[in-house]
Amino acid sequence: MDTILKVTGIILSLVLMAGSCQVKKGTISNNSKTAQIIDGVSFVSSPRKPNDTTFAIIKNVNAGWVSLMPYAFCYKDSSQVWFDVERQWWGEKTEGIIEYTKRARQQGLKVMLKPHLWIIRGGFTGKLSFDTPEKWAQWEANYKKYVLHHARLADSLKIELFCLGTELESFVKARPQFWSQFIKEVKAVYKGKLTYAANWDEYKRFPYWAQMDYIGVDAYFPLSEAKTPTSEALNKGWQRWLKEMQEVHVKHKKPILFTEFGYRSIYHTAKEPWVSNDRRQPVNFEGQSNALDALFQNLSPQPWFAGGFIWKWFGLNSYYRRINSKTNTGYTPQGKPAEEILKKWYAKFGEDVAKK
Repeated sequence: MDTILKVTGIILSLVLMAGSCQVKKGTISNNSKTAQIIDGVSFVSSPRKPNDTTFAIIKNVNAGWVSLMPYAFCYKDSSQVWFDVERQWWGEKTEGIIEYTKRARQQGLKVMLKPHLWIIRGGFTGKLSFDTPEKWAQWEANYKKYVLHHARLADSLKIELFCLGTELESFVKARPQFWSQFIKEVKAVYKGKLTYAANWDEYKRFPYWAQMDYIGVDAYFPLSEAKTPTSEALNKGWQRWLKEMQEVHVKHKKPILFTEFGYRSIYHTAKEPWVSNDRRQPVNFEGQSNALDALFQNLSPQPWFAGGFIWKWFGLNSYYRRINSKTNTGYTPQGKPAEEILKKWYAKFGEDVAKK
């Protein structure tokens, strides 16, 4: 691992040179709006190395950012954390993140590095917990090793935004002394912008927003129980959450970033948008498109909204080649009517920037 990190210095000059030749997108100087609109996609790593088309297609929807996610693996009852291992997909390893960053910069894309935990055999990361101080200490040491490795990598690559955790409410609540010190250690090795990805029902309670640059939300808010939600129903559904986010923003004086957002192309897509394990549902493209359009209609006017990263986006040389966009019920908008919705709104963000 250390050897790989050392070569980033060689790669870095090429990465920065490629990025410096591109027009910067997303910066807004208007004081009535957050400093930056982030028009991003959550990129799904591949077992294969990228090519010239991998990130070029992201530009086709007018996106200016990409979220890269180096997964680590654990069991819900074990304090061990595995990452950067031989059998892991290439794109999730250190060498993959280095190459992805280089390729993204060649397309003028900015990057968020967002480490994720994957619980083997299922389970929600927000409920991870241990029953003895010894197990907690082991878990903390292993989690810190994982995140600090990627924080150093992000700093060496000059990655613009780093997310130090994703949906870890029980861990955050149970171990305040660890988190206070851990955030300081991350800041000691990474000098860019910082966030944490709180679940949609967690972000109000995260105690460390003062140490973050963005209030990060995985924004799977329930909006409507309708089979195919209409714009009217979705707009009504957003009102509660807009009020809540406004209050959180005022309390912490930080912009709110949707570290993840998206809807499946299924019936009842806005009822429980976080549910992803039921794959035997019929396709409904209209609901997905309506929900995505309503999100931007309601969020883009908010002065505290900093944009976000749609879940999720596949490279053409990855799993996406096996997706039939006419029957796929997943979150990706690719090849579906929702792709045009995303393209429209991200173009609007770019136009708004150009007017400033």
